[in-house]
Amino acid sequence: MFDKRILVVEDDALNALYFKEVLESKGYQVVGVAESSEMALIETRKLLPDLLLMDIGLKGKTNGIETARELKKYNIPIVFLTANNNKEVYQKAKEVKPAGYIIKPVDETELFNVVELAFSKKGRQVSKEVYLKELQKKYIIEEIGERPFLFFEQYYNKNIKKTLVVATTTRFNIQNQLEDSFETIINLQKTNNIQRVNKFFESVNGKLPVGGIFIGHAETKGLKKKMILEKYPPVFNYLFYILYFCYKRVWPKLPGLKKIYFILTKGRNRAMSRAEVLGRLYSCGFEVLEESFIDSNLHFVAKKIKEPSYDMHASYDLIFKMKRVGKNGKLINVYKFRTMHPYAEFLQDYILKHNGYSEIGKPAHDFRLTSWGRFMRRYWLDELPQLINVLKGEMKLVGIRPLSQRFLQEYPEDILKLRLKHKPGCVPPYVALLKQDVKEYIESEKIYLLEKEKNPYTTDIKYFFKAIYNIITNKIRSA
Repeated sequence: MFDKRILVVEDDALNALYFKEVLESKGYQVVGVAESSEMALIETRKLLPDLLLMDIGLKGKTNGIETARELKKYNIPIVFLTANNNKEVYQKAKEVKPAGYIIKPVDETELFNVVELAFSKKGRQVSKEVYLKELQKKYIIEEIGERPFLFFEQYYNKNIKKTLVVATTTRFNIQNQLEDSFETIINLQKTNNIQRVNKFFESVNGKLPVGGIFIGHAETKGLKKKMILEKYPPVFNYLFYILYFCYKRVWPKLPGLKKIYFILTKGRNRAMSRAEVLGRLYSCGFEVLEESFIDSNLHFVAKKIKEPSYDMHASYDLIFKMKRVGKNGKLINVYKFRTMHPYAEFLQDYILKHNGYSEIGKPAHDFRLTSWGRFMRRYWLDELPQLINVLKGEMKLVGIRPLSQRFLQEYPEDILKLRLKHKPGCVPPYVALLKQDVKEYIESEKIYLLEKEKNPYTTDIKYFFKAIYNIITNKIRSA
């Protein structure tokens, strides 16, 4: 680093060659030659030289003095060269506080003396911290590209000692750091290649304080599908995608075959949806601040808000259980066919915060839904496993819908007290009354509950047949 590395910025090729030969004959290392202001900026950021030999009269829109102003943040000493020996140019150059000033034609001895003097001046060399920071930035860009770096640059911690940058698939490389904690952790390896994703995220969580930043990326299932369909010719592309889907999405979820899959693949290049990636982050104690599809990856910036939930029963199987509020406020596990991507349940607040509710009382623009899930919801097939709850005595066939604690916050207190006196049902009132807007949804339950208290036996029968008729005639849809 401190071996007197020099970048020559000169638009005259013969002069540049001359300076290079003279400097190298004196034992300096010329790390590059830039012929324009733009190239000087790029090469300085990339090479981080110890000194810049800068021609003032560069061709183009930006001269050497203006270029030097932009490079001041690197704290690199600059020696100006100029053929224009007048007071005005000299005064402008002085404003930049160069380490030296040489009038062309350049004498070899003068060049050596001025360069040596520039190196000897205290405080002129680039500090180790600035150098390491720029070197770190360079490696990040080389690994994942400049666009992703610009996406998360504002969250990139300026204190290099508090920033951990790794390209790893194992939590060992997180836990084994000598520092107890970091303010920012950046993993340049795809999340798809991490075998135990949650354990990895939990390790990252453990190395961050509350408010600490975690930056990463993943290739989503949707992006992979698009790539396959565009890469292969028609018909063959769908055949290839079906094979890919069965191998990457179906096989790992079949009982008894999951272990075989991970033995064969080592967990690398797994298929993950956007919802699963973000949902896993939330389950591990993070809040997603930013997300963006750049090139072929989903890039995210997450903030630690709490310790991980260590949920060992996330919705990964065909039939899954949802925590819902039952009679008297008791929490029950409601069974459903999974229509959403894994870990989707952790994104409820995130979806509502960004998209709100649709006109039918469901979260709007809900990317958590799978394609087959939309089909099942359209015909209410996803609700069939709730019959298990009926047999267990936790629900009945017709009744108020089993809702999450989050959704119940939308309810007026009087209706909330009324609904807690009853068991939830598989067929909710809004289906019979065709009231699917959020406000109408609540109103439909109020109508049903008041009617139920007056006619406890006939109300459910009437609502059941009205609901079935509305579903068959497609007057109402679930999603």
